[in-house]
Amino acid sequence: MAAHEKNTFINSTNAHMVMGSLSGKTETIAFRLDTSIIERLRNDAKQKEISLNALAGQIFKQHIDWHSNAAKAGFLTVRRGLIVKLLELATDRELVEIAEYIAKKETKNFVLMLRNEYNITSVLDVVETWIRIAGYPYRHEVNYSKHSYTIQHEMGKKWSLYISNQYQFMFEDFGLKKVDFEITDSVISFTVDTENIV
Repeated sequence: MAAHEKNTFINSTNAHMVMGSLSGKTETIAFRLDTSIIERLRNDAKQKEISLNALAGQIFKQHIDWHSNAAKAGFLTVRRGLIVKLLELATDRELVEIAEYIAKKETKNFVLMLRNEYNITSVLDVVETWIRIAGYPYRHEVNYSKHSYTIQHEMGKKWSLYISNQYQFMFEDFGLKKVDFEITDSVISFTVDTENIV
């Protein structure tokens, strides 16, 4: 992306809009699927107000970007209620310590497993993929080298505290000491300037 371009990415569980240009070669292929699966896919595409082809593209992209390697990299799928209840048992200080441990001891290997490289671009890509996979409505705006994110998670203040600290420690690995976070009970907002990488 050229430095002068400005793109906005908006995603919720029912919509995905990208303003800007995406380039890439495409190829036509055919799959033989059970009729009931095709019908369910058509219904899902209709609810999301996208074509069946666009839905299939999203499914394949999510598989490549996340599902094919996330479990191998140590990621588990658990219910939100479990996470919220476990967070209630921890003090704020304990959550910050856990966030630091995960950011410093596990994030690099996780990102390498998913993207085969570890840099600020691959980290931000994994963060955004995780947000989409989690089903959180979010906003991502790119203005030159600044990436601004707003994530609506509805999981409580302790989740906001944990995630914001994990990201802060993760960004510090790239020399980004001053990433400002705003957190509430249901929202995390932050801006990362990738031009300030040391």
